Amino acid sequence: MKHEEKYYRTYTYNYWGCIHPNFRPSTFELDVNGLLDGNNAGNISNYGTFDIYINGVLYNENNDTDDYWSASLPYETTYEIKDIRPLNGKSFVGIAEGSRTGTLYADTHIRLGFQTIPNDPGVSPVTAVFNGHSYYFYNRQSTWYAAKYMSEALGGHLVTITSPEENDFVKSMIGEAGCWIGATDRDSEGNWTWVTGETWSYANWTSGQPDNYSGDEGTESYAHISANISTWNDNAGCALFPFVREIDRAYTITYNMNGGNVLILPKTQKAVGQSVRLSTRIPTRNGFTFLGWATSASAATPTYQPGDAYSRDANLTLYAVWEPNEYTITYDANGGAGAPEAATVSGGATTLSTTEPVWAHHRFLGWATSADAQQAQYRPGSSYGGGTVTLYAVWQRVFDNLFVLPRALTVIEDEAFLDSAADAVVIPASVTEIGSNPFGDVAVYGYAGSYAESWAQANGRAFVPISDGWVLAEQTPQGARVMEEKWTYRKTVTETMTSTDPAVDGWTQAGFELQQTGSGTHVYAYFPEGFDTGHSLYSAYAKRPLTDNESATTKRTVSASEIKDYIYWHWTWFWGSSENRLISDCYCWEDGREYNNFKAYENGYIEYVSGQNYVNWDRGGDEDGSCWWFRFDVYRQTYTDYRKLFTYTRTVVTDETSAAPVVEGEGISNVQHWVKYTL
Repeated sequence: MKHEEKYYRTYTYNYWGCIHPNFRPSTFELDVNGLLDGNNAGNISNYGTFDIYINGVLYNENNDTDDYWSASLPYETTYEIKDIRPLNGKSFVGIAEGSRTGTLYADTHIRLGFQTIPNDPGVSPVTAVFNGHSYYFYNRQSTWYAAKYMSEALGGHLVTITSPEENDFVKSMIGEAGCWIGATDRDSEGNWTWVTGETWSYANWTSGQPDNYSGDEGTESYAHISANISTWNDNAGCALFPFVREIDRAYTITYNMNGGNVLILPKTQKAVGQSVRLSTRIPTRNGFTFLGWATSASAATPTYQPGDAYSRDANLTLYAVWEPNEYTITYDANGGAGAPEAATVSGGATTLSTTEPVWAHHRFLGWATSADAQQAQYRPGSSYGGGTVTLYAVWQRVFDNLFVLPRALTVIEDEAFLDSAADAVVIPASVTEIGSNPFGDVAVYGYAGSYAESWAQANGRAFVPISDGWVLAEQTPQGARVMEEKWTYRKTVTETMTSTDPAVDGWTQAGFELQQTGSGTHVYAYFPEGFDTGHSLYSAYAKRPLTDNESATTKRTVSASEIKDYIYWHWTWFWGSSENRLISDCYCWEDGREYNNFKAYENGYIEYVSGQNYVNWDRGGDEDGSCWWFRFDVYRQTYTDYRKLFTYTRTVVTDETSAAPVVEGEGISNVQHWVKYTL
C-alpha cells in the first residue's frame, strides 16, 4: 500500500519519516542524509558505508565520507548501490535495505537515508499476557527497522503471529491503530518469514495483499496490521506505524488457601518486566484471622498484602498466613454428671473431649448446641470447627433389666408378668391379646406397628420399638446383638467457578475481577461548521471524545483529553475556481476580497505565530494567498478495555451413607448411627 505525504513545500528530512525523490535533467546525484538540494554542505557523515556500481563496474567503494556524489551519465545507464552497512546504532531507511538497482531513463536524485536508532521507544507500553507470552504495544510512530531494533534491544522481538487467536489478541491490544509485525520477505520476494525463524504457518493478508507496491519509498518488504482492521498489508520499511514487542515467556502468580475455606482465586498472569497487583479478595478460615500472603506454607509473617504490587520476573506461589483466634468450649451435663472441664482453644478446628458424662437409667448419645436436642451433633473425640460454644449432653432413657417373653406367645393374661426385678419387658410380634394389667409399671419393648405398640399407647406405657430392619443405634434394646452397622450423614460442599456470563443458573455471584482485553488511542476533533466534509482531514479523525462506560460484562476507562495536534484552515480566493466551496463566505478586511474557498493543513506544514489566530504566510503564489489562517485543536485520549470475570459459588448438599464410622466436622452434619440387631 503506497504511503502518501501531502503538502510538502520543500523536501525536509525527518528521522522517522519517508524520503521522496526529486527529478532534474542531465545529472545522477546521490545524497546521503542531506536535503536533496544539490549541496554537500550540511550533510551528516559517518552513518554507514556503501558501494556504487555504474553499468556493473565498481565506481566508488566503501563510501563513508562523501555524503553527496554527482555525475553526468548517459541515458539508460544502469546503476546499483549495494553493500549498504549501517554503523553501530544506525539503521538504513527507505527504498530497500541492503541495495538499490535502477536504470537512468531520466536524470535522477537518489537519497539514501540512515537514521539513529534510539535505545528507548519513548512511550510506556500497553502490556498484556497471552498463551504464556508477554506482549508490549508501543503507540509511537516508528519505521520497521527501528521497531525491530528496539524490540530486540529491550529483550524479545517484533511480534510473530502464528494463529487466528493470537492475531485477535494483538488487535485487541492495539485498538484502532495499526502496528508493525515481525514478518518480512526482503531476502526472497514472496517468501515471507518471521524474524525469529519460526515456521511460517499462518497469515492474515488483506484481500489483494501483499502486492509489493514499488514506489518512491522502495518496494514493500515488511508486514503490518492495518489500522482499524485486523488484516495485514505489506509496506516499505520506512513507513511509520506503532509496533508490538513479544517475549516468549510470562509468569504466573498462584494462590494457595493453606487450610482456609474454599476460595478459588484465578491465577494472575504477569508479563516480563511488568508490575501487577495481587488479588484484593480475602480468604477465610474458621477460628483464624487472615494476615496476608507469604511464599512459604509455614510462614508466620506475611510478605505481601492483597492489592500489593508484584514486579519480580519469576513465577510465584502465595500461601495464606493465618493467625489463630482463641475461643472457649463449655460442656453442660444437662441433668447428668461428670461433664468435661471447659477448654480454651487457640486456632480453628479442635478435637472434643473424650470424657462422657453419666446419668442413671440414661444412655449418653453425644453433644448438641441446644439443651432440648433429641439428636447429637457431636460425638466425644470428634472434630469441632471452632468458635466459642456451650455443648449440652443429649440423653436417652434406658432400662437396665429386660424380661424377654417366649417368641411363640400369642396371649398374655392379667398378672402374667411376675419378675419384680425387671424394669422392661420384650413382647414378641406373635402376641395378639394382652390383659388389662399383666406387667405392672414397666416399659414395653416391641416391634414397630405391632399389637404391643398399640397396647402400650392405649395404656400409657413407655414403648421402645424394636425392628428387623435398620434402627438408630441408641434405640437398640438392652442386651440386643448387633448384626450390621452403617452411618448416614449430610455432606455440604461449596463449589466455586468463574465465568464471563453475568448470571449463571443455580449459582450465586460472589463478585468479579477486571481482565484487560485491549487498549488504544482515540483521536478526535471538533470541526467548525462548514468545514468540507469531503476533505481528507475530516475523515481522518473522530468527531467526538470517548467516555468511560460500563456494561454488565465489560468496562472501558478513558483518559482525559490532551491536545495532540492542530488543524489549520484558511480562505483562499482562486478566481473562478470551485474548489472546496463549503466554508461560509468570509470578508477579509485587509484587502476587501471575499474568500469563498478554503484549504486545510495538518500541524507542522505552516508556521504558527504563538498567541495569534493567524499566520501571514503565502503558499508561493497569488492564486492561493491569504493572510487569514485559523486553527482548531486535535485531541487525543487513551483508553483501556476490560471484561468482567465473575466468580460464582453454590452449596451442594447430598445425603451420604458409609459402612465406616463418620464424625461431625467441616462439611459433615446430621451423622446418625444405624444398626440391625437380634435379641
